[in-house]
Amino acid sequence: MEAQETNSPSKAPTGGLALAAAISLAGGIGLLGLLVFVNRTSEACGYRTGALQTLIGSAGLLCCQAAPLFGLIAVFGAIGKRQEIVARSATESGPTRAMARRFLVAGLLFATVAFVPSVVAITYGIAAHRMLPQWWVVEHMSIAVLGLAMGWISLRLFQRIPGAKLPLIASASVVVLGVASVAGTFGLTSVASYLGQRFHDLAKERTFSGDSGQLERTVVVPTLDTPSPAGKNVIWCSSFQLAWNEIRDNVIGAPLDVVGAEELADRLNKAPHRAGDLEPGSCYAAGGWTRDGIVERIEKEMGVRFPRRELPDFNDFEDRGGILAYSYLTANVPFRRPFRQLDEGFTFTDSQRAETLVAGFGLWQAFLSRYRDIREQVEILYVGWEDPNQPWGPMKEYALDLCRHSKPYQVVVAVVEPKGSLAETYEHIQRGMEQFKNQRGYENGRWFEESDLLRVPEMYWRIDHRFAELIGRMVANVGIPVVEAMQTIEFRLDRSGAMLESEALVAIAAIPRNFVFNRPFLISMKKRDADRPFFVMWVDNAELLVRQ
Repeated sequence: MEAQETNSPSKAPTGGLALAAAISLAGGIGLLGLLVFVNRTSEACGYRTGALQTLIGSAGLLCCQAAPLFGLIAVFGAIGKRQEIVARSATESGPTRAMARRFLVAGLLFATVAFVPSVVAITYGIAAHRMLPQWWVVEHMSIAVLGLAMGWISLRLFQRIPGAKLPLIASASVVVLGVASVAGTFGLTSVASYLGQRFHDLAKERTFSGDSGQLERTVVVPTLDTPSPAGKNVIWCSSFQLAWNEIRDNVIGAPLDVVGAEELADRLNKAPHRAGDLEPGSCYAAGGWTRDGIVERIEKEMGVRFPRRELPDFNDFEDRGGILAYSYLTANVPFRRPFRQLDEGFTFTDSQRAETLVAGFGLWQAFLSRYRDIREQVEILYVGWEDPNQPWGPMKEYALDLCRHSKPYQVVVAVVEPKGSLAETYEHIQRGMEQFKNQRGYENGRWFEESDLLRVPEMYWRIDHRFAELIGRMVANVGIPVVEAMQTIEFRLDRSGAMLESEALVAIAAIPRNFVFNRPFLISMKKRDADRPFFVMWVDNAELLVRQ
């Protein structure tokens, strides 16, 4: 008798535990469904059922927590006794069939429950990582893995039972569903969300890439103090100034006198921007006479310092002779912690009151501990109140450093009233920053609070611009015309940071604060210890913003 009990697989507890796991999970889901029904009924009828709801909810959660435990014991029990089960399945198929059925039922239920959130996410277009709270994801992942494991065990058992074709097909289907549920559940994790977002960032296409003449509402200006036209995006980058400086300081040795463009030449000659405003490893500038081998020098030095950068074709200018200057500038400002992605985007309203749905990033629900590091990296540089006599009231203007830890460069975004030029707007922000430091409560007001909100549009574009007002004009100093004055600027701003790349070619020959950038604003980039920026852009409209 004792020998018979020992040798019979039916006495092994694994099948019963698998069935207990299925019953526990089904019971837990049923109780949670009952909780929802009782809650809605009590609200509709005005009944007080708080104690009953607590009892039902606790019982439901207990069953859901117990199910993976039963399933885990059942799976390891089957694995530990697999040799014994396999050996006896040839002579006693009945108990083996019963065990296989129990694992099949449990695996089907576990895998189905784990796969439901993925189906809902696909059907309703909900971001996968927003389906469940992160504290529940571990439980959900264990259910998915156990569903796959129990389906696999049932498949292996049915393979040893003659004539079990339909159960075998059912077990194989459970295994497939289990694999899908594990993959879908991985999509609920923060790791999958991060990897998915990084892939999306890398695969993102530029909003615009081409000649500035194709843009209707964007202009590129040669100097920071050039008057800004109303109703347009205005972009300035110091790379063209660096190329101009090379000709002025190292080739001609005097301010350039451009006939017919005296005002612009005067602005460029007097502009204070220098290569010292950037790190040496971020820029390159050189100029000289083509007869002295300036082209070969540029190609050689750029090949050493920036080997991946493709240079423009200098042959045309080299054949003409004369003076050539080239500059290249690149700056990456990665944020220490990537911001949250606005999955549904937000509406940007331009200066003409036109609304555009754009992609963006930012921070909300900043009180949650998992966003503490993101919140801590943001610094409020300036806030201008609608009523100066009532600080900490409604905000009229504001400027933020998106990552105060970034070195050597800083990215500042600011909502302000535009002035006559980028220089005037930038100086207005600088004055506001100094005034903000002297306000009462500055030490608390400079930090992004738990109740604050941040939304910033994304940008990714490349613009090739020729300064037509210079091309063809005679340079009186040397008696030859300007045959090319070109600048290329590439800029990217998203949840991970900011990237700027530019080259130029000149040839002679407390209440919750909502920092929402949903209207015209200014972006600037500068070296943290420098007085002057090297990139400034006034974003007036959505022409260069990433559309949602």
